[in-house]
Amino acid sequence: MNLTGLGWAVIVLVTGQPAAIENPLLDELLRQGVLMSDGSRIKLPPPTLRDGLDAAGQRAVLDRLLAATKHNYEDLVRRDYQAPVVLDIRAVRTSRDESPARRIDLWFVAHGDFKTATSEQFLESLWRSAAKPDPKDPLAARSVTLTPADLAKRQIRLDPPPGVDERYVFGTVNLFDRVLVSATQRGMLARRPQAVVVAEKIDARFTKDAEYPNQWQSVTIGGDGKVGLGEPQPYSAAGSYGRATPLASPPSALLFEFHLVYEEPKGWFGGANLMGSKLPLAVQDQVRNFRRRLAKASGG
Repeated sequence: MNLTGLGWAVIVLVTGQPAAIENPLLDELLRQGVLMSDGSRIKLPPPTLRDGLDAAGQRAVLDRLLAATKHNYEDLVRRDYQAPVVLDIRAVRTSRDESPARRIDLWFVAHGDFKTATSEQFLESLWRSAAKPDPKDPLAARSVTLTPADLAKRQIRLDPPPGVDERYVFGTVNLFDRVLVSATQRGMLARRPQAVVVAEKIDARFTKDAEYPNQWQSVTIGGDGKVGLGEPQPYSAAGSYGRATPLASPPSALLFEFHLVYEEPKGWFGGANLMGSKLPLAVQDQVRNFRRRLAKASGG
């Protein structure tokens, strides 16, 4: 699959079509960008589909998106767990060669009920299956939603605009048994009739937090299977958003897109592009699992 230039193609498609701003955090990511450690900012691309497009309009946009791949619209939207996943992973230049920035853009279609797919119950079930705390495994995924009391201790107050759900979530992720990343992300979820958007970014106020720190640690696994973690290093340069949009055709088809910008310290993988080599297979597996779960939850 040739994805060269795919991200730029999407940006060109929506030039001249103002993207609807679903919430203040998404507005920040699109207009200001993600703050890198060198002081530069990298903007995320606007949503691929704007509100109000009919079936022909949606198809025209997605046809252009797919022109950079070997797939067509019928491939993308077919009701099949093995349907294509469009994934673009690219380096984004910064002034710090030892900590390059990368951008990940993902699109796929799953079939199911839109309200079910974006319901709190379904989303929480996905979180529960992904985060399985194990006190005996230091690399096990962890997810904790901070309480109002947690936030008050840090002089943070939730004050989202009407129709927007705001949360702070601390989580850990194991990257290929090489790096353990821990971070507290501020997230905003907004529901509209034609789309649901979740925007997130690491909140720099938690960089040196005693309970929920933003940091990364190198991982070593000995011959006996014992896990070792390196000294914590501060980390806060990451922001993302995901959007779910019902397609006018075929019925029950939902377009999911995800856009992430993050800094990748050289200490993570020694400069090797592990994301580019290992992430595609992992993403395909996760998307197939998501499609199965959505179909089951929707009664399909």
